[in-house]
Amino acid sequence: MRTDYERSLKKLQDKVLSMGSMVEHAIIYSLDAMKNRDMVLAERIVKEDALINEKRFEIEEDCIH
Repeated sequence: MRTDYERSLKKLQDKVLSMGSMVEHAIIYSLDAMKNRDMVLAERIVKEDALINEKRFEIEEDCIH
């Protein structure tokens, strides 16, 4: 039982780190888009934000279970 808990906790930690990486990249690209007034990049960032939100809800669901 303890092993299952630790395995679940590790998977959750990996998902949080993955989401953090996604957010980090979004911030970097956002700054580039603003600095260069790159509307194509800005639109891509907005679209990819949905993936970050999906990851967030997935993590929340895992925490509940």
